[in-house]
Amino acid sequence: MTEPNTGRIVRTPKPSGTPGSQTRYRIARNATMVYVRVEGLANMKSAPLLHAFLAKARDEGTRSAYIDLSACLGMDSTFMGLLVGNAQAFSDKGGRLAVVKPNELCLRLLKQLGVDEVVTVVPEAEVPSAKYIDIRGRPEVAHRSGASGASEPGLAQRGEQDQIQRLPQGAG
Repeated sequence: MTEPNTGRIVRTPKPSGTPGSQTRYRIARNATMVYVRVEGLANMKSAPLLHAFLAKARDEGTRSAYIDLSACLGMDSTFMGLLVGNAQAFSDKGGRLAVVKPNELCLRLLKQLGVDEVVTVVPEAEVPSAKYIDIRGRPEVAHRSGASGASEPGLAQRGEQDQIQRLPQGAG
């Protein structure tokens, strides 16, 4: 939408509750792996929170990360860059990151940008039987190095070691 007299582009914010207006990262983890279910849009606004969470998980000894895109409504290049960067970071530490259960739209986007050539993608995977909790934190704080305190993603989950009973088929 543009202003009539100036021609400037005016963005109308999405009302809260509009599908895709919020992103939710639901996690389940055990001592060596984390399973993240992405719900909503995966974009540059929400990516820093997930990136900080994955970096902290790697530092705490997590060897494998599985990113479930079955409930993802869409993603931008920033989020796909996060997948590539974290896949490399996990690999550098002897672990792995894999995308599991991408819906049709997400799989098409991953293939169009060639992400599927550098990140393992497992279209059909079994969802782990586990208790899921939300990653908490403020993305604008979480992406800064050295973030600490209540804004640090994952702190709210400390002490809650969710037990994952099954790994995704073909992704272990």
